[in-house]
Amino acid sequence: MATNPQHQWVSVEEYMELDQVGSVRYEYWEGRLVAVGRGNSDHSLIATNILAALRHSVKAPCRLYNSDLKVQVAADKFLLPDVHVTCDPADLVGKIQVVCSPRLIVEVLSPTTERADRGRKFFAYQRLPGMQEYVLVNYRQQLMEVFRREKRKWSYETYQAGEAVELVCLDLTLPVDVIYEDTSIPISDLLDTLEDEGRES
Repeated sequence: MATNPQHQWVSVEEYMELDQVGSVRYEYWEGRLVAVGRGNSDHSLIATNILAALRHSVKAPCRLYNSDLKVQVAADKFLLPDVHVTCDPADLVGKIQVVCSPRLIVEVLSPTTERADRGRKFFAYQRLPGMQEYVLVNYRQQLMEVFRREKRKWSYETYQAGEAVELVCLDLTLPVDVIYEDTSIPISDLLDTLEDEGRES
């Protein structure tokens, strides 16, 4: 394989092999490898806090995973969400490498991933029949966004510091303050935040 495999087309089989032996982690999108960048301490803390908060709340037959396990969103698309939960029996058998039917996906945003997380990845996740909720955790301020499947459309809710995120698909809540615990991310006004992000996009 080339020195930089991102610059050449690779098959799914080659991707799976590289993922087992390579030191760099990749997502796979239509034959192209997309390197997964390393987050900073805040990113790591948020993902860890979410996993810790969910660890004892996610009960069988559901199972909680981190970004070590791939989610297959199409025959030629494999992604590595920060946190995901599956309740599909097919995803719970043996030492699997891939989840095919997540119920919940959480992505911790970053400057390099936000566009994809809000765009092509979310569109791909929506096509999974078992997918119920998609959570985006902001890195500029303590703000969490939840996209929730409701029959044939997706609803949208935001949660700030002092509030609790409702995860309807798991019948539980997560306090925003717990998710951002020990991070340097500030509390800010929701309206100002959304206006600022609108100006940047």
